[in-house]
Amino acid sequence: MMSKRSILLIGMLYFFNFNLICSEINLDNIEDMYIQIRSEKLLDDFYRIKYDYSSDTVYIGLNSFIHFLELYSLEVDLDERTIKGKIGKNKINESFNSAESFVLEDDLFVKSSLIVEKLNFKSISFDMEMLSLEVKPDFILPYEEKEKALLERLRLDGKKESEGQYFDIVMQRKFISPGILKLTYIKDNIREKERVINYEYGSQFLWGELYVSGSSDSDEKISYGNLTYTDIWKDNDLKLGDISLITPNFININARVIGVSFDSYSTYSQNENGVVIIRGEADDAELIELYRNGMLIDYLTPVERRFEFTVSDGILSSEYLLKIYYKNGKIEERNIYSINDMDALKQGKTKFVFQSGQTKEEKNRQFIGKGYYGLTNNLTVGLGAYSLVDSEMKKYKIIEGNLIYNTRHNLYPTLINFSNFYETEVEERSYILNINQKIFDLDARFSEERYSKYFYKDGGTKSNKTFSLAKNFDEHFLEFGLEKIKLIENKDEKELKNIYGGWSTSKYNPISLGLRISKDLKEDTVIYSPSVSYSKKFSVILDSEIYRGKSREHEKYNLKINKRGLQLFETDIFLDVGAFASYSSQDKGTAYGVNFSALFDGLFNFRSNSRVEVNQEKRKSKSTGIELAKAIDLKNPTMQIDNKISVNNYIINGKVFLDKNGNGICDEGDKPLENVKVIVDNKKFISDKNGNYRATGIGTGEAITVDIERKSLDPMMKNSKGKLNIKTIRSGTLELDMPIEVISMVTGSIWNSSNFSDREFIQNISMTTIRLNKDGKVYKEIDPEFDGLYFFEDITPGKYEVQFIYLGQEDVVFLPEKIDVNVALQDSEIGEYFEGFDTLMTVEDKHDIIEDVDEEDPRASDEEIDENIEIDLDDLINNY
Repeated sequence: MMSKRSILLIGMLYFFNFNLICSEINLDNIEDMYIQIRSEKLLDDFYRIKYDYSSDTVYIGLNSFIHFLELYSLEVDLDERTIKGKIGKNKINESFNSAESFVLEDDLFVKSSLIVEKLNFKSISFDMEMLSLEVKPDFILPYEEKEKALLERLRLDGKKESEGQYFDIVMQRKFISPGILKLTYIKDNIREKERVINYEYGSQFLWGELYVSGSSDSDEKISYGNLTYTDIWKDNDLKLGDISLITPNFININARVIGVSFDSYSTYSQNENGVVIIRGEADDAELIELYRNGMLIDYLTPVERRFEFTVSDGILSSEYLLKIYYKNGKIEERNIYSINDMDALKQGKTKFVFQSGQTKEEKNRQFIGKGYYGLTNNLTVGLGAYSLVDSEMKKYKIIEGNLIYNTRHNLYPTLINFSNFYETEVEERSYILNINQKIFDLDARFSEERYSKYFYKDGGTKSNKTFSLAKNFDEHFLEFGLEKIKLIENKDEKELKNIYGGWSTSKYNPISLGLRISKDLKEDTVIYSPSVSYSKKFSVILDSEIYRGKSREHEKYNLKINKRGLQLFETDIFLDVGAFASYSSQDKGTAYGVNFSALFDGLFNFRSNSRVEVNQEKRKSKSTGIELAKAIDLKNPTMQIDNKISVNNYIINGKVFLDKNGNGICDEGDKPLENVKVIVDNKKFISDKNGNYRATGIGTGEAITVDIERKSLDPMMKNSKGKLNIKTIRSGTLELDMPIEVISMVTGSIWNSSNFSDREFIQNISMTTIRLNKDGKVYKEIDPEFDGLYFFEDITPGKYEVQFIYLGQEDVVFLPEKIDVNVALQDSEIGEYFEGFDTLMTVEDKHDIIEDVDEEDPRASDEEIDENIEIDLDDLINNY
């Protein structure tokens, strides 16, 4: 038998719980808060919630919540504090007491946790710091159902997206074109007599892209030149002339090679004895920055077209990105992939590399031939042959075999790349093995390089083994690694063993921080390498190496600062400013310097360079030079073009005009438009008084877009062609007129019949789409407003058809389903409004709503039915 004390305790607990449940929320603690709410693709940046600061509780208004998610099948009763209806197939019938909800401002506010509990949501998370609310439903939202229905309808209509990138216009190659000539006068030091005149020439030649360059201080008329056929087969380029050999990492060929190259490697990286080397080409690049895991670590100015970065800090599991600043103002971001990773093919796919030529000075023959074939989607095999002579006149005859295994798993892919090298003359073997295993965002890498005596006997690496583990933590990157290297120095073998840890973060972007700690297990030396960089309006890199150990203790510091495009006052003169400083405690000296470069572009591109340096021995050097550049379009030599243009840039010419008859051709009666901005690859060009524009200095062969800046047109005009996707070619020219048409607006309404309640009507509207068809094709597609109003903007003259489509499951139809629209203007230069194209939403069985049809004659004609429908619709609209 229960004791009196137990009964009293239970009673007190019940009383306390009863009061807790029935007690009302203190509204004095409630305040309005406007936040961002997100759910899948739905977003509202100014959504109101109620927030209780005393209890850190979020209250959400159910009516506004329903409207945001378009859950119009739900209905809220403020008096009863209930919500009823359906979400998908689930019936909802929930109530809220006064301890968990309150009615305010015509809405029922409830705790966010209760919405998850009672309305079938996975989670609702509130971020106070970011003022955001993340809503994750456990059901399909109405807008998702609508999108699926749209995709299904497109499939049933026989429409599908084309594979690959679609282009409206593809530039055509030419047998020969005049091209662009660029002359540059260079005087490195104005105090000295020496001066140089360089030239560059680019054009279409023999249906390829020709580039040649030379200098007055050279005995050769052409110091560098090639003829390139881009994408001649799949992604491969064919290059004749000066080429860059893609050699194994243990063979060094620095000499200039003249020959033929067929490959698809433009920018790539290789790991060479624990050093990452990144090579590539960039036309007319002024500065190239190298980022690792989002952190700026180096920058340089390329020589001619080529560039090379060497990263020797031993971190191997990183992702690299290049930011290339071109002289014409364009900025390119280029991801860098390992040359080994690029060779993994899918089943049946092939890849080839063929390079042959000879060095310019020594006349040494060089040959590279490689082929890859995808046996399966996971396994690729390769076979290659090399006949090379390196910079020290050492000859190599090598057969290479490759096995590449790639699981292509989404969460934990494995990539194994094995390359075996057999030197046929000395009959020795070497190999390189790379294994990369990812488990979610954990990256494990193992590599082993083992070389035969023929490769290392004159000094070099005998073997190299590395293992690393790396992981990204949002803005942070962490890596640990082990490295064992055997070197041959003066015929003696030396072994190095290192263990390292690396950390970098971009959390404080644009400031990045990094730290690498390496321990030499043989010499018991620890090297600390902290670094910091800033990259936004200017670039700063500060890095150092601090050695601590028994054999040596010293420090190195390096600082690089660069600022591009600094406008001098409000003139057309721009400055590039750079500075550097370095200090070494071992050499007990500091070196530093500054350089200024002033740039002015007018009739000529004028650049003045000044540089002052002080080396570690305190010796000072300074120089001031000038550079004058002039670009000439040989097709129109008198026309001024951008002197910063690369000679292999494409040129786009055309006319902007008001197309009064809509035929897309500038003919008699059409009006040229002045001061219209043509946007070519995000760069703006303005039409003159005759409507002519000329786009130069944009870029080299690539995919671009061409459009008209809408703000530069009259509000009732638009670009007839819309945004155009264009495939360009280097040194290509395109004549492209931009017709402009007067636009109008077509509007109407969807009206509710007696078959639907107001809530059902709004719900059906959310599942409705409206097409505007022209010539049997979809011209535009929109969604109506929640009250049924719709409007098509930017409609050019012509005959159209408005079509109403319901995407839900219910038997909903529209009367009429299609309406013909004739957009005809009274004035060819003034747009108009065309309105009143209304329809009625009803159910599929028309006899349920057509009351005026003669019931005694069931064979009433279609004309009579249509007439009665029109009468009903007019009466309904008038009554509404």
